[in-house]
Amino acid sequence: MDFDQAQCHFDYRNDRFQVDGLDLRVRNKMHLKGWAAYDWKTSEGEFSLRFADMPLARWVTMTLKPRLKAELRGKLWWKGHLREVEDSQASGHVILDGAELLTPQRLKNMLNTYSLRCPDYFFFKKARANFVYWNQNFQATSFEFDTPNYFKVLGKLDYFVTQQLNLTSEFHLNSITTFLPKKLKTHLSGNAQGTVNWSGLKDDWEKGSGKGTLRVSQGKVIHLTLLKSLSRFLKDPTFLYLTFNRASLQWEKSTEGEMHFSKIDLFAQDKCGLKGYFTLGSNKTLSGKLKIGLPPKSLRWLPEAETAVFKEKQDGLCWATVKLSGTLKKPQEDLSSQIKKVLFRHPLALLRLAFRGISWWLGNLLEFDTE
Repeated sequence: MDFDQAQCHFDYRNDRFQVDGLDLRVRNKMHLKGWAAYDWKTSEGEFSLRFADMPLARWVTMTLKPRLKAELRGKLWWKGHLREVEDSQASGHVILDGAELLTPQRLKNMLNTYSLRCPDYFFFKKARANFVYWNQNFQATSFEFDTPNYFKVLGKLDYFVTQQLNLTSEFHLNSITTFLPKKLKTHLSGNAQGTVNWSGLKDDWEKGSGKGTLRVSQGKVIHLTLLKSLSRFLKDPTFLYLTFNRASLQWEKSTEGEMHFSKIDLFAQDKCGLKGYFTLGSNKTLSGKLKIGLPPKSLRWLPEAETAVFKEKQDGLCWATVKLSGTLKKPQEDLSSQIKKVLFRHPLALLRLAFRGISWWLGNLLEFDTE
């Protein structure tokens, strides 16, 4: 090591050695300040150090060196026996503001499981954590990661000697577009906030269990295929551009892989809405109950719409209850059968609907753009 500076005051008496006023600077590696003490009789040691100017590339494994660029600074207090380090106590904080990170492939693979994406590179305007270690339990009592263009995450983390990880955090995504599949990024926009509570084993944490919330603000949907079909069927071009006044849900995942979504609340003023819950089983089966809302003017094609199918009135919309079943690839619902029962009681309405279907088919055949 090349020392640019090394000084301290020390004292040894009654089998106790103590260093005060430590100021140690190792070129291109670290700068330490603080004190340390060691008792030869009890083999117990204690120190309190402030560290700075520590380029992580000098300290991390070879696999991480090309992926991480950052300078570490912070403070560490430690007390314990050198022969039984796992039973010691410690506390402190670390600061990695300005860090640059190439996204780990493991994170990409996990997000890809849910058809999500993430950038290849992150710049952290702020990256900080406070921590304690006691009773063989490591706890990040608070942490904050802020990437100006992508997200902000606050929370805490527990790591037990059993290799159990417990994570509690809240997050803010500046734009959901960054993380959506490519085929959706031009159709959906908005920013998201939420919470995550997650538990799992260190080496298999993505298969753990958890729950949380998600809320999207300034949410917009543009020219989605489903909206094009709805706009064409209802002869209402305003359905091509939806702005959501509310968009939120709660989620929960079991260790068996079952995903449960509840308290779903999507609402676009005077246009449409979706409420309810559903479960996606580990074998991709679907079950649940949703409520679909449409304005009265969009239901004029259906006789008895507000008395037989869309019976509930709320937020200026008429709501129908729909049961979900089937699988993710072949979902099934009972709204179609509810509508068919009404139409069979009104042959003229059924005939008009048939003519509309024929007109639609001809438009597709002749490649007319009727949006």
